[in-house]
Amino acid sequence: MSAEQTHFHAPHNAHGVIVDLKMVKDFAESVAKTAASEIAQELREEMYSQHRQLREEILEGVRKEIQAYHGDMTPTEHAVQHNRMSRILKWMDRTTDNVWGQVISSAIKFIIFMFLVGYFVWTQGLFGVGG
Repeated sequence: MSAEQTHFHAPHNAHGVIVDLKMVKDFAESVAKTAASEIAQELREEMYSQHRQLREEILEGVRKEIQAYHGDMTPTEHAVQHNRMSRILKWMDRTTDNVWGQVISSAIKFIIFMFLVGYFVWTQGLFGVGG
């Protein structure tokens, strides 16, 4: 074997330049990392933009629904309205409880009165009843 046969020659490209495969591999990895970073950044920006747009659309929809529900009422006016309605409902609740309390009380009083009248009639022997 001659010295020329044992000596390793690096591959040459079409222009006769010696190409180091490790350097090519490192360069390709560097380019791939840079491209991946740029693509990831673009995707992040696009997702952030879509997120903001979607958020604005949702907020606008909520604003429209609130406006449709409340009309021209401000949040303070709405709170005052709720407070008034709450007081009216509590008053109605107390009034209803009082009315039913009075009805039941009157019914019980009437039943006791009728029992006493019946007992009196029975014990006195009026109308041919009792003893």
